[in-house]
Amino acid sequence: MCIFSPVTDRIFCLGIWGMDEERENGGGKVGMLVKNYDEVKQTEERKIILDCLNHVFSSLSPSSAVERYAEKISGDIDQSHRVFVIGFGKASLAMYSGIRKKVMDKLAYAGIIVPEDQDISMEFGELEILRGNHPKTSALSVRSSKTIIGHLNGLKNDDLVIVLISGGGSALFEIPENGVDIETLSSISDCMMKHGADIYELNRIRQLMSSVKGGKLADILKPAKVRSMIVSDVTGDELSIIASGPLVNPSDPGTVGNIISRYGDRCEGMSILEKFYSARHDGNENLKNVENLLVLRNYDYVNSAGKFLIHNGKDVIRWRMGVTGEVSDVAANLANIVRSMFRLFNKPFWLVFGGETTVNVTGKGKGGRNQELVLRFMNNMERNELFTFASTGTDGIDGYSDAMGGISDSLLKNKIPEHELLESLENSDSNTILSKYGSAVVTGRTGTNVSDMMILYYGGKTGRGGIDDT
Repeated sequence: MCIFSPVTDRIFCLGIWGMDEERENGGGKVGMLVKNYDEVKQTEERKIILDCLNHVFSSLSPSSAVERYAEKISGDIDQSHRVFVIGFGKASLAMYSGIRKKVMDKLAYAGIIVPEDQDISMEFGELEILRGNHPKTSALSVRSSKTIIGHLNGLKNDDLVIVLISGGGSALFEIPENGVDIETLSSISDCMMKHGADIYELNRIRQLMSSVKGGKLADILKPAKVRSMIVSDVTGDELSIIASGPLVNPSDPGTVGNIISRYGDRCEGMSILEKFYSARHDGNENLKNVENLLVLRNYDYVNSAGKFLIHNGKDVIRWRMGVTGEVSDVAANLANIVRSMFRLFNKPFWLVFGGETTVNVTGKGKGGRNQELVLRFMNNMERNELFTFASTGTDGIDGYSDAMGGISDSLLKNKIPEHELLESLENSDSNTILSKYGSAVVTGRTGTNVSDMMILYYGGKTGRGGIDDT
């Protein structure tokens, strides 16, 4: 659906959509994901959203996804002399639990890297669990990566390496190229994020600075057969971008020069990238032994959330394509689009979609892109509009905060003084104000990462006759 936005003076498209008619497959046992459920469930719409989140995360898991896809590589396991399993990313522990039974008889080594602050919900005696930092990589990630690589010396043609890749892998699994120190790599990545770089721009630059990204891991794993299982945290599910594509050649290498130019003046140290960019090669022949399987993606979660709402009698629209862009643009255009959709349907509706926005950080506050998005959307709403909007990071951590995301609604719009809201946005301090008003959603790390998920209810404007679509 595409609508002209007077805010940005351009056409804004948010993907494929359609009103759903189905009324089944949305139930099931609901686990308790949201830790501050009682604090946040201030309205019926909020309660529905929290119940939906609890349902989705209890119904979908990286473990079950890997277990389903494990049948596809059963022949490779049977034909191999030894099996090595390595993994990196927020979902790597859950992913390992899904493949474990298949590989135990031939397992030579198993090791994964997870965030330093991730709670370990299960332990396996044969599995080495290493730690790294996220979202800002560090020497800890490098040490853990070198430890895993050290167990892969002497691989042979009849060996199989299974690589479990998920969101967060770019920061957790890293060995810089010769001539790049980890401090430079980390500071360039951090600077680009603060200046609104999207995941495509960021990970294309990371590929240049890394000796294990952009298909380069395949050089280390030769001559073994390599099978990767991937949980996507990238809008569009492009394999070369997920965890910076350790087993995939970079896509559109010609765009890298433009990215360097765009951020070169703003991010100190990017001049070091010129020599790596000029020395790039067109492809990696060692990738012929590699097969990549996408086992879980953002739309799986969006679809599950939609089914839950439909099961509960709601009129639901699901967007298949993810939303990207700077949060202020997305919020303004989203407000215009839901108003246009309401005029089309002439009744309240629910909207579920995913994606990953970017933020230009303008202050030193505490928050993240999801919490800022719900506040900026609320700022674009009028006081007589009926809405509830939740935006959440599926990994459970939104930016530099301990929240998964946040919820804004008509109630909050009429409760927060406008000067307080604007001051919060100016200071990039979304978490502080949402926490103050019981609207920050807290879960802790979820053990997965498939980008962000948004759930929105829109009911038009209040008036003498109830809902007014004018």
